[in-house]
Amino acid sequence: MNEDYLPLAYLNAWEYCPRRFYLEYVLGEMSDNEHIILGRHIHRNINEEGTLQEGEMLIHQQQWVWSDIA
Repeated sequence: MNEDYLPLAYLNAWEYCPRRFYLEYVLGEMSDNEHIILGRHIHRNINEEGTLQEGEMLIHQQQWVWSDIA
């Protein structure tokens, strides 16, 4: 992953609580619990580029979002 980009989850975490974002993502002070471990397992392939079809739903993985506003 390019170091100039942030995962969208980081933006969601920042909006929810900037202090918690700092503790978890900047300082790395995130405690593992059953929800974190399950989430890691469910999303283990999330960064693999590709397109999947589930029934009539088309799923695009690894979509980039950016803003030209500095």
